[in-house]
Amino acid sequence: MEFNLNADTFRWFDPENEEVLPLDGDYIIRYGNSSDPASLQSVRFTFRQ
Repeated sequence: MEFNLNADTFRWFDPENEEVLPLDGDYIIRYGNSSDPASLQSVRFTFRQ
């Protein structure tokens, strides 16, 4: 399985300033055929714009 995450995936709305901002940081995507934590695999990555 393959899927793409673009820069828009890592944006959030700042209600204080009423603008959409990039959300740089470290992320973990967990995936598997069950929600059981013992059966999940993960990919770690850092997003910087």
